[in-house]
Amino acid sequence: MAGRRYLPEVERVDGPTPAVRRGPGERTEPRPPALAQAAGNKAVTAVVRRSAKRPTVQRHSSWEHALMGDVKPGDLASATGRIAPANQKHVLTQEVKRVDYFRTDPRAVPKTGPGELFEGIQILKLTGSELYVTYGEVNALADYLPNGHDINTMSATDLIPILQHMRQIIAASAISARDNVDADSYDGDFPQWSGGQREPTKAKVIRGASAGAADLIVEDAATASRGFQRYSGLLSRNACHFAPMSWERWSQNHSRAVAEAQRAHGFRAAGDTRLAGSETQAWVHNGYADHFLEDSFAAGHLINKTMVMQWFMEYLRTRHPLLVKAQMPDADMAKAMNPSAQRHVAGQDLYAAMASAQAAEQGRPGPPPPKSVSTDLQTASEFRGRNAGGRLDATDRAALAGVRPVPGMTERQVSHQYQRFLADALLHMAAGQVHDHFNAMTTGGLLVENGLGMRFRVGGDNTQLALSDARGAQVVVEAVNLSRQVIAETLATGQSTVSGREVLLMVPTKVVLGSGAYDLETWNQTTIRDYCDKIFPEVYSSVSASIVQESGALPTTPDPDLADTR
Repeated sequence: MAGRRYLPEVERVDGPTPAVRRGPGERTEPRPPALAQAAGNKAVTAVVRRSAKRPTVQRHSSWEHALMGDVKPGDLASATGRIAPANQKHVLTQEVKRVDYFRTDPRAVPKTGPGELFEGIQILKLTGSELYVTYGEVNALADYLPNGHDINTMSATDLIPILQHMRQIIAASAISARDNVDADSYDGDFPQWSGGQREPTKAKVIRGASAGAADLIVEDAATASRGFQRYSGLLSRNACHFAPMSWERWSQNHSRAVAEAQRAHGFRAAGDTRLAGSETQAWVHNGYADHFLEDSFAAGHLINKTMVMQWFMEYLRTRHPLLVKAQMPDADMAKAMNPSAQRHVAGQDLYAAMASAQAAEQGRPGPPPPKSVSTDLQTASEFRGRNAGGRLDATDRAALAGVRPVPGMTERQVSHQYQRFLADALLHMAAGQVHDHFNAMTTGGLLVENGLGMRFRVGGDNTQLALSDARGAQVVVEAVNLSRQVIAETLATGQSTVSGREVLLMVPTKVVLGSGAYDLETWNQTTIRDYCDKIFPEVYSSVSASIVQESGALPTTPDPDLADTR
């Protein structure tokens, strides 16, 4: 059975980014959706370049995604900070050895026989590049590339700089965690890996985890040919890495993997030569999907990022005349994107959709499913429309992402303000501060409850092993393995005994506080909102001076589809 689809039945876009058709003699260029504007991305990058802190858009770090995709549940559980340190050292050392295998030769063929380094690890040979990657590396690549199709079909020339740089990051981060060296200060002096994207100012690996500001710059350079799907564009649109949108992002891409697996099964039955390529694509789609399943277990990803950005926009607008004078944010953005006007952009309806789906899966009473739900802009950009070009135009993309009409503004004007809202680095910084707090809770991880009633503690980016308890580390890998079971069974028989909704039952949907368990929507509207009210003055004080003095206001350029008609 395929994973539940919450979105309308509209066709997904596969393949290269559609181009903008221009007049005779004019150049054809990739069309960016509402946010991934070059100037908007530069604004985010420029602020991060100036900041000594980590970038504000975070996810599980690459090394943790690789572990969750490659390590057995029991092995990861035994490697948490609450168990024997020797187990953790062994698991991390093996992770370093696996990525180091490709240091001098990104085209190396992993050995999977008994006693070999990659024994028991799922290896995929990508179709376009003919490079070998582990399933966990596909999980991790979802932070750098927009979809499973691109991961599987990119040429070796395009993929090697990204892949090798990611492997460098995984090695440095795993060594940092293993040797108990702070990731932000770790200065692993690795030589440049073969084919890896060079850091602009150093020949050594980016120090520490992907949290380093230089990582954003390097990966953006490595993915510049991807147009609006380049690394900085993905970061700007990364609400899909946070619950509740991460649930839907997994569901959509898992469903794609199931459909491809069914197609491959048909090829097998018919003796079709396209079987191998279709099998690979099914696994890569699912490896990409499972990244978002893993994100759904990270403490800092249980906050509703878009909601936090809306709250901080209101805080700045109402309490700081300096920023109002500098038009940061301006009146039009505040009018178009405030929480009262745009409830759906934060995906709140997905909370009800999840509760309804889980109740149906367990055969118990539950809330009715919402009549319609919104999605994030990254997902919205991948659907086809009914226009001649086949792709949704900017206003349709914004509408699918939950943007609603605002009195006194046209659809195009509201959509334009939406992309400006997402391009505002200051708003991303506020969400990043909240994210970082819950990823690094000194009380020992966040106590959560999933749809099965299981309670466990979870850490977050760079703190999964340190702050998760054994059950918390184990259940995420069990969820990933259940997702993989769906694909394996579908490839073999054309169907699976496991449904996508069964996988989602394992995802945390409540936070335990005292003697009670509170659903994530309530937790965000109460605990997170109260926390934001306390830290927003500090966030403003820490970043406002440098931003206002150096740039006055963050430069924002509208989507080419959205002329500024204010």
